[in-house]
Order: sequence, then C-alpha cells, then structure tokens
Amino acid sequence: MCNSDRNQDFLFLVFTETNEHIRATDEKSVLMVGSFIALIGVLAALVFGEDVVKWQYFILSVFILIVGHCVYMLQSWYRKWKEHYLRVCQTIRLNFTIDEKQLPFWLRKQKIPIFYSADKLLLILTALINLGILIGSCFLLWLLLKDFHAFRLIIVLLYFCLSIMLAHWIKNRLIDRHRFLHA
Repeated sequence: MCNSDRNQDFLFLVFTETNEHIRATDEKSVLMVGSFIALIGVLAALVFGEDVVKWQYFILSVFILIVGHCVYMLQSWYRKWKEHYLRVCQTIRLNFTIDEKQLPFWLRKQKIPIFYSADKLLLILTALINLGILIGSCFLLWLLLKDFHAFRLIIVLLYFCLSIMLAHWIKNRLIDRHRFLHA
C-alpha cells in the first residue's frame, strides 16, 4: 500500500469519526429540544382554561424559563462543537489531496451556501418559546402586583431587563468564549 493510500485511509477514518460526533451532537440537540417543546405543550394543556393569576404559576413560569434558557445554552454549545468539528475536518482536508467526488459535500471546495438549517431553526424556535414564556411571566407578574401601583411597572421592567441581560451574559460567558474548545 502506498503512502497516499494510507493518507487517504487515515483521512476517511477521521472523517468517519467526526461524522459520528456530529451526528451524535445533532441527536442530543434534537432530543433535548423535542423534550422541551413537549414539556411546554403538556404544561400549556394543563394550564389552559384555569385561573393562572397565582404566585405558584409565576414561580412555575420562572422555573420553565430557566429550563428553557438551559436548553438554549446547550443547543448553542452543541452548535459550537459542530462548527468546531467542521473546522477541524476542513483543516485536515487541506493537508491531503483527494478527489472532490470522494469528499462529503460540506468539505468540497464549491459549497452551496445554506441559509437555514434544522439546528438553526430549532435554536430560533427555542429562543421564541423562551421569549414567549418571559413575556407571559411578565404579564403574570403585572397582574399579581396589583396592590403595588407605584412600583408595578418598574418591577416588571426590571424583571424583564434582568432576565434578558442575565441570559445574554451567560451565553457570552459560557458559549461565545472565542477560545479553543476543550472536551
């Protein structure tokens, strides 16, 4: 077996392993988002038609918002890992000469630009669900604070802004670190 055949076999082994990692990452992300959406559906069905202006429902909405934020962070993390795997494969591919027909479409030189993917769509869906839960919990807080006329708007706006700022800070701190990814 010549040296180029061994290099090509090595390259295909690396691509195969990386494909398995990408597939496993996608499966985890879809399973997690699907479970979150199912949880939201079940809770909406249980709460629909009831008098939800109670502190217990506000606390439940804050808890669900925290869970939703964790799901969003994990999705973002999986997406970063997927991008990392793709960059590694593209870097390795540059060191080998291989026929374009033998490469997966995402490693070929002439790639078709993709504007939306399933993981991007699920990330947007999770963000929209979280925003809906936040707006719902703000409205619930507004209704619950009927005795505090002077501070009602300030408290609700403070809760909304702190929730958004905390989510943004955590995402920037944990996900968008611009450092080398470690396992």
